[in-house]
Amino acid sequence: MNSIAKAATFNAPNIDQSDLYDREFHEWLKSNPGGTFSQYSVQDIVNKLKQGGKHHTLGAKLHGVEWSKSGLPFYKRLRRLADTPRYARICDYGCGSLRIGVHYIKQHNAGCYYGLDVTRDFIDQGVELAGDILHKRRAQVGTISQDLEKAVKFDADLLFAANLVSHVHPEEIETFYANIKRIVHRPNGVILLHVVEHPFMVRYQKSGWAWPLDFFDKKMQPFQRVETDFLRYFHKAGYFMNGYILVYKRPSASVSLTKNMAHFAKDKYREHKYRRKLQLQARTQD
Repeated sequence: MNSIAKAATFNAPNIDQSDLYDREFHEWLKSNPGGTFSQYSVQDIVNKLKQGGKHHTLGAKLHGVEWSKSGLPFYKRLRRLADTPRYARICDYGCGSLRIGVHYIKQHNAGCYYGLDVTRDFIDQGVELAGDILHKRRAQVGTISQDLEKAVKFDADLLFAANLVSHVHPEEIETFYANIKRIVHRPNGVILLHVVEHPFMVRYQKSGWAWPLDFFDKKMQPFQRVETDFLRYFHKAGYFMNGYILVYKRPSASVSLTKNMAHFAKDKYREHKYRRKLQLQARTQD
């Protein structure tokens, strides 16, 4: 594993920031009974995007970079950490407007991408920006509330969550980790989490939480962390925090022998089908 940068804290606020941040959410709940914090927190972003506003990771108007290029560096980093074959199935959990997902769609075989997000508003912007490539590559997209079971049946080899984990409200944490582990249910399946770390839990903005690394490890069990990729450290709301990509792998022992054998046979079939396709393409070119 890479060395872990040490985090420090200074001048931590004494005010209960969570209480201040959640007041508006509780007001919102009065007119949206049964709603979740994730639904509430995306609404402001959706409204701003519809009005032509800019965002760092969502929509067509990004700060300082073109949509088609904005997700490429992060995509390359994910590929370096988990260089899956073209026939591997990828789940983009929190796909947003597909700025990272579109590169997986382009590079992987048709039918090998499934993108999920809280709202169709983000996804629909990505579909429009990507043009007809989603149709050509048979990429699937949907919302977590309506399409989670389809994503589970998709049988993903790898799931990644970029710019998402730090925005999951503590009350939705158990659901989040249960969902991603259900989606990657195959032996040796890989999950990459883009996280914000601090030695103890801190809330550094309305929708921003940092946690200790061992917190993520506990929530990801029986998955085991196999790599810790340091991104950067930053200071916000009186805290020094670290950004990481954590790479987790599901041990074969956590899956029954029958399922291990079934997945092994399925993997061999996918590989054979892919190699057969390459052979046919080579003959056509000759």
